[in-house]
Amino acid sequence: MFKLHKNTRTAWMLVTLTLLMSAGVVAFMHLTSADDGRILFSQFDGVDYEIFVIDQDGNLEQLTNNDFNDWGAAWSPDRSEIAFRSDRDGLTRIYVMDMNGNTRAVTPQNLWAGDLGRTGTPAWAPDGNSIAFEGYDAYAQDANFNIYVTNLNTGETEAVTNHPNDEWHPQFSPDGTEIAYARADHNQDCYNGCDIFVMDADGTNVRQYTFTKGMDVFPQWSPDGSQILFHSERTGNSDIFVMDANGYNQTNLTNTSSLERVPQWSPDGNSIVFRSERDGDSDIYTMNLRTGETQAVTEGEADERFPDW
Repeated sequence: MFKLHKNTRTAWMLVTLTLLMSAGVVAFMHLTSADDGRILFSQFDGVDYEIFVIDQDGNLEQLTNNDFNDWGAAWSPDRSEIAFRSDRDGLTRIYVMDMNGNTRAVTPQNLWAGDLGRTGTPAWAPDGNSIAFEGYDAYAQDANFNIYVTNLNTGETEAVTNHPNDEWHPQFSPDGTEIAYARADHNQDCYNGCDIFVMDADGTNVRQYTFTKGMDVFPQWSPDGSQILFHSERTGNSDIFVMDANGYNQTNLTNTSSLERVPQWSPDGNSIVFRSERDGDSDIYTMNLRTGETQAVTEGEADERFPDW
């Protein structure tokens, strides 16, 4: 309850300003709260993939609706925008869309940003000013996938890796100083041999973190930077793993006979969201890391992939 100042005009101005500020905070939290529980994912509608968002109460909203594939959406750090992949202009590019549906391409037309089978979600830098992604120069001879970073303020895109093996799935560390990513083994498709690496954000100081036969891909830093999620086929099945940020203590979190992939952390770091085929089709699930409890976020026969919490 407000205590009025002796000067009535001043008091009412203060009350009005306080109410306006409170309303503004509520509106801002709706758009940008990092713990509002909304999960992005891509769904196949029978023709192509479109992007949806679902809240904690199961309310579903479709964010894209066209005759092209839109997939791999990722929240910006303030949750006011999403970055995603689309082939609406021919070659796959990275796009950014705000909550009003205003959409713009942010990567060059010559950089093919990959297909549905291999690519992950674009990776926002913690300051929201740049996006990392895997790209392939469509106009270059003998080109392969490398890690690129696009500066959203200047529009400039530069390669931060230049390796003869394909490199995929970049993810900035929470402080923005490092990038985790996957690199294919020599002369191998990533499905047959891929490991997790970490480098400084400028592409230097490269370290290898996994050394397994098969596919270790899609690394994702925990919000506090202490751990890295990834999915692996080292057991002969696709499962969700976690390891310390230095590569030690690699642990299988799901350990089922079903395909489970593309994990992401919850904003508070206490849960993860991932894709699973445990019910016969591809759905989105969450797991509480403290209790191990797993719950379905989506259900039905539609194919759903690429969650981001």
